[in-house]
Amino acid sequence: MRKSTQAQPARLYNCPMSIHVLYDGWDLAYRPHSPAALHLLAILAHLPADVQASIALPKAVTFALPENASAVIEETSHTAGDKLAWQQNKLAKVFDQVGADLLHLTQAQASLFSNIPTVVSPTGYGNASRSGGFAARLGEALGKGGMSTVQAILWPSDLPKPEDVNNLYELPPIVHPDFEPYQHYHPPEIPELELPETYLLYHGAEDEGTLAQLLQRWSWGAGAIGEYYPLYLVGLGEGAKEYVERMMPDESVRCLAVIAPDSLAKVYQGCSALYHLGPVSPWGGPIRHMLACARPVVGLETPEMDALVGPAAFLVPDGDERAFASAMISIVVNQEIYEPVMKAAYTRSEPWRNNDYGEKLVEVYTDVLGK
Repeated sequence: MRKSTQAQPARLYNCPMSIHVLYDGWDLAYRPHSPAALHLLAILAHLPADVQASIALPKAVTFALPENASAVIEETSHTAGDKLAWQQNKLAKVFDQVGADLLHLTQAQASLFSNIPTVVSPTGYGNASRSGGFAARLGEALGKGGMSTVQAILWPSDLPKPEDVNNLYELPPIVHPDFEPYQHYHPPEIPELELPETYLLYHGAEDEGTLAQLLQRWSWGAGAIGEYYPLYLVGLGEGAKEYVERMMPDESVRCLAVIAPDSLAKVYQGCSALYHLGPVSPWGGPIRHMLACARPVVGLETPEMDALVGPAAFLVPDGDERAFASAMISIVVNQEIYEPVMKAAYTRSEPWRNNDYGEKLVEVYTDVLGK
């Protein structure tokens, strides 16, 4: 992403001590398009200068990391069992190695057996993105058990609060500064990717049930717009890509290759609209990124979506597949719908670009360490 020292001037918030925070970079290494990875980069972009940041990575990454964070690599393979070991043991090893004061996770999975001061910013799509296998299920169960012991759970102040959650802190919503309104009058220039003049995005849950719903809806709309507006699916794992290619071997549906996070911002800016099915990610989700780029969203009517987007999206009732397919078409061919939604997206996301998130975050860190 854009270097944090450029995106955000150094600011001091009268923190009573210099705090050293270790951030979990598993998803940044293995799923750089995931909400967990994108929100981590957003945190670092808004991080005050008086916080020392280290990122624990299971492998080296091929893209530039923010200048205000140092990387510590603890080589770990990308398997469910190795991820379980990472969550339950290896993060604690890196924590001790760097002498950090606090651990900040961007997934709702914490070590069950650790006494490390821990802050969690929940991301992801709940059970919709749950992976299979015994080790993965065990890791999820242990992670949820560990969540009961974390010192702080951070929650965006514009979403309904979860019930019966202890140690909940509300913070202003943020996105990375790279996700900003920018009008590309030609496809964005991305070295590793050749994009058409116009295209649409899906970036969300990748379980087979959600993808099947998406492809069913797209099959009704592709005949009208698919030739001129192909649908790019972002952030899919290999299993999900194989499923899409098997279920819909059509030129109008394409799986986006893994690219650097700063290039992903350009992909968002250049697209015509985002389609979203399934749950909303509290932090780091595609809906926030799309609205921040002043682009329209087509989604389902849910309390979370209503709270997040307001008038800045084209929402249809859940279960009405034909209405969703119609919205897919209308958002790109009807300027009377497209332009008001685009303007509302800009207005809705404006407070996310300049707020006191960094100051509030330091207050949480200080409070946790004072407990």
